[in-house]
Amino acid sequence: LVEKAWQTACNMARAYITDMRMPREYWFWALRHAVQVMDYLPVTVNGLTTTPFELVYGVKPDYRVLFRLFSTGFFCHEKDGSRKRDGIAEAKTIQGIAIGRCRSSDGLIFYCPSTKEMYSSSDYKLDESLATPNLFNLRYDGGIFIGLYDGDKVKVQEPYPEGTSVLYPTKIQGKKVKMRGTVTSVPLPSELNTLPADSVSESPYTIRLVDGSSFSIPPVMMDDIVDFRSQSSTRTFSPPAWLRASQKVMFLKDGEYIKGCMEYNLDANSWQFAQRRRNGDEIWSCTLPNFLQTFQKYIDDGLLLPGHHNHAGFIRGSGNHVSAKGLSSSHPPGSLKKALDPLSADRHIWLDSYKEEYDALFNNSTFETISEEEYFRRSKITGRSAIPSMAVFTIKKDSLGRPLRSKSRIVALGNKDPIEWTKADCYAPVASLPIVRLLTALAVKNGTTLKQGDCKNAFVQADLPPAEETIVRPPIGCPFTPKGSFWLLKKSLYGLRRAPRHWYQLISTILESPEIGLKRCRHDPCLFTGTPIPGKPLLYLVILYVDDFLYFSPDASVERYFECALGAKINVDFMGDAEFFIGMKFDWSKYSDGHVDCHLSQEAYANVIAESMGLTDAAVSPRMTPFRSGYPIDAIPDKDMSDTDRAPLIAKMRSWCGMLNWLSIGTRLDITTVVSLLASVQCKPSPGHLDAARYVGKYVKATASFGIKFSSRHNSKLEASVFFPVGSDTTPLAGFADANWGPQEASRPTDSNIREISLNETRSICGHIIFLFGSPIYWSSHKEKRTSGSSCEAEIKATNACTKSILMFRHVLSDLRLIDASVPTPLYNDNQGAVNWSKTTSTKGMRHVNMQENVVRECIHCFGDIAIFHIPGIANPADIFTKEFKSDAIFRSLRGLLLFYPSSFNFSGVPR
Repeated sequence: LVEKAWQTACNMARAYITDMRMPREYWFWALRHAVQVMDYLPVTVNGLTTTPFELVYGVKPDYRVLFRLFSTGFFCHEKDGSRKRDGIAEAKTIQGIAIGRCRSSDGLIFYCPSTKEMYSSSDYKLDESLATPNLFNLRYDGGIFIGLYDGDKVKVQEPYPEGTSVLYPTKIQGKKVKMRGTVTSVPLPSELNTLPADSVSESPYTIRLVDGSSFSIPPVMMDDIVDFRSQSSTRTFSPPAWLRASQKVMFLKDGEYIKGCMEYNLDANSWQFAQRRRNGDEIWSCTLPNFLQTFQKYIDDGLLLPGHHNHAGFIRGSGNHVSAKGLSSSHPPGSLKKALDPLSADRHIWLDSYKEEYDALFNNSTFETISEEEYFRRSKITGRSAIPSMAVFTIKKDSLGRPLRSKSRIVALGNKDPIEWTKADCYAPVASLPIVRLLTALAVKNGTTLKQGDCKNAFVQADLPPAEETIVRPPIGCPFTPKGSFWLLKKSLYGLRRAPRHWYQLISTILESPEIGLKRCRHDPCLFTGTPIPGKPLLYLVILYVDDFLYFSPDASVERYFECALGAKINVDFMGDAEFFIGMKFDWSKYSDGHVDCHLSQEAYANVIAESMGLTDAAVSPRMTPFRSGYPIDAIPDKDMSDTDRAPLIAKMRSWCGMLNWLSIGTRLDITTVVSLLASVQCKPSPGHLDAARYVGKYVKATASFGIKFSSRHNSKLEASVFFPVGSDTTPLAGFADANWGPQEASRPTDSNIREISLNETRSICGHIIFLFGSPIYWSSHKEKRTSGSSCEAEIKATNACTKSILMFRHVLSDLRLIDASVPTPLYNDNQGAVNWSKTTSTKGMRHVNMQENVVRECIHCFGDIAIFHIPGIANPADIFTKEFKSDAIFRSLRGLLLFYPSSFNFSGVPR
């Protein structure tokens, strides 16, 4: 009976944890609450219905004290220690997690993750509609499974548990070495609860080495091979980082991979693969015994693949790259010599990776091996010496930052090229991030997803012209080229200065060929569109970062025709729906009614930024903002330092600003303003500016999963804020402009603020944002170059900048035949004076405005490109780009219109 009650309490606690998606460290409070609820449940004693609580205390329980565990609550907190919160702007409440009922008072116990303190309060209010894990940036890591106690069994501690590190003597190329490995299974007792009596009856240990080989080792030999330096024998075997409940995987069944997820079977006490319908009904399942010990074998044998893959023609065993999951070091080797060092534990992996690259070049007829005599003969004729080459090794990671692929690249040292090429000879365009977002918005609007492709060995596809005969010296230590030989290039090679130009000309020619029939956009040379199949819908394609590209068509047959036509001309890997692209993660959601959503984020790169700033263990709060209230960046004083002392600060500031800027122009528009302000001081930073940058890094860490959302539905959240539809079929494009006139702080000095204000601080911050079909595709924030004489003038400058950005997108959308050029694009500004000035001629008070600001007037009166309207300042979303907010609540309110957590709506079609 006692064990049954304990089992019930554990099941209830596990249900609390799972229901609220809370971490395991809250298990105690879940179990405590479960026991309290069990005390309130009715039981029958001697034929009478009662409760355990009434039996102990003699009174009936008050069910009003029950509440939803782990709800978000707001409780009164007027003092911080001995200091009283009596300031006008100070909040007298704290937000926390309700974790239990206080036994010494009539109140609840709250835990505040930001302060890491527990509070007891009877003056509170619970909001059960809020998602607690999302609000406090908590990560669900699975429930806890507890077995029943058995006092009869004597537990004997295993001296070498699974995961123990070993050094096993073996031979590599005739040399004796000690290869690292781990214990994968331990001996089983010969009899229940006893160990073997002698060495004859002992079953062996099984170890697995880094090269994949396995050996059975008698227990008496374990002391000789265990690596006691790593102290691994005190650790338990840990599951793979990707393994969790509902993890998407693919399982090999009857020669084909099927999609499903991982589940933990409580009845069998083991993991299983399950394929289910949308309503949860099981289609097929397979139990995986001892999965924690043998998961690597499932992966190595190709039986199980983490994640859902949509690669066209995906066949088991095709092995199009060398996996990086078996690497012992997270840092790639710096040279071919180090990679192929016989004593290196990762030698076989990097050798396979280099061979993959070499074979690809050889099979592509990229070069012809010539003798040293032939090289000297050609060198005398052309007057050109051989260009050195090297092997570059990298570890590619997935969307979560985990090692995925061991990649090698043979590159020529283009800086040693004896020919002086001009910039025009080497120029090759690449598409911009706004065009990627534009294409995403178009795909979602058409109810489909973006597809992703990768041209294999792109730079070695184009033939070298006869006038550019190039000879390359193979990488030092190349195991596949005879010593003293050289490579005569027949095709272009990575590293050559004109390689990008040759590749762009080749891929453009292929796309514009009659078989594919695409046309280049006049206003963006990397955007192509056309109708490969007459009478069918258009195909849209954007080439990005040389060899990777995105494409989509409303008609799946057009996509299939394009894939076949392009695959017939060049070696391409079509990877299905875009998932991870130049650091941006695409999360797609397809609904039964045909609607499509896409969440675009850079979570992995945000974590890289936090790590590079040394903020891995920094305490953060999901409610923080990138601004420090009352201490704007403009007001940070400069520090008198020598050039030598300031040089490290400049290097660090430039590095941080570069990383933050890439994040802000990709998906994180909420940090655009603060990054722009930090970048303006990166040539002369002070320690205070570095502190401000670190604070932004903390904010990025706290909101790493934030991203922009594209939806085929209306943006109801934005439309409710601005009080009108944004992005209709007739006017899909819309712009919002705003400016903050003058300094961040009040320009009037007070008794406590008598500092001198710099000229840069008095300049206004201008910002704008552009939406396509209700989704943000472009945003900007900058300080004006010359101080404005009034708020109207500052708003005119912001409106003018927004007009130029709108014109850019109007030109592109006109080329794509997606908008009517005769219909003006609406532009909204919250300054009535700027709106009136744009619609009329100059007034006497605005005669000093620069001629360049008249672009907006020409677009209104002469060309009809823009139609400007007034919008209340409180409803203008562009306000987020114009100031450092003193109010965190206002900033979060504006941010909520533009950015979303991935968990704010799940991707199975069910809103949360």
